[in-house]
Amino acid sequence: MSLDQATEREVAADILDGARSIRTVTGIDSKWFRPPYGINGLGMEAVCREAGLAIAGWSLDAGDWNPHPPEALAAHLRA
Repeated sequence: MSLDQATEREVAADILDGARSIRTVTGIDSKWFRPPYGINGLGMEAVCREAGLAIAGWSLDAGDWNPHPPEALAAHLRA
């Protein structure tokens, strides 16, 4: 689901369901939420704050979704 096209209720359900799944599988409560593709959704910050989740973002895009050799990706990030 793309969070920017979801309702506040869908965003909240997606975040909280993911956190529950992580806890169920690992036995550990997640401390982080990284929005897919870095796209924020309605109410995302409030849901994360209430759930005790820090939002992880980034300042560089390695382009790792695009098939390139690892050396090319690393060179792009160093530039």
